[in-house]
Amino acid sequence: SGFSLPFAFFFRVYGLVVCFGFFFFFFKQKTAYEIGVRLVGSGGELSESFAGLMRMVWSGRYEVIAPRSFKAMLGKRAEQFMGYNQHDSQELLAYLIDNIHEDLNLVKKKPFVEKVDSDGTETDEQVAERSWQAYLLRNRSIVVDKFQGMYKSFL
Repeated sequence: SGFSLPFAFFFRVYGLVVCFGFFFFFFKQKTAYEIGVRLVGSGGELSESFAGLMRMVWSGRYEVIAPRSFKAMLGKRAEQFMGYNQHDSQELLAYLIDNIHEDLNLVKKKPFVEKVDSDGTETDEQVAERSWQAYLLRNRSIVVDKFQGMYKSFL
């Protein structure tokens, strides 16, 4: 938090670049077919640009990579990341992951899902399973598969 964008950009984006699940998906899959045009997210632009960056990083053809086109496209989609002012690196990562999720979400028409509540007769695990299944009715992407889950607080 409070790092300049180049520092935050490098370390936050690098964390996604080296994630094996993301590597395999973006390097091996035909993302243009899978992304499609969405009303939410970036309409596929962010994911396509990220896929291009992944291919460059993992191709083995470059000793140095300056992700200028990805950075420019990111700034175009979210003006808070334009230029080289200081930004919150967590905000950058959250924006990037959220938009990639929306670009790649396989659920095209999200159904209304009522909030899952316990009636007191179910175990926490049963309520959690129902909650997770309800969440998956609206959210199915590589981001959900690799980065999302549920936890229980014992506070």
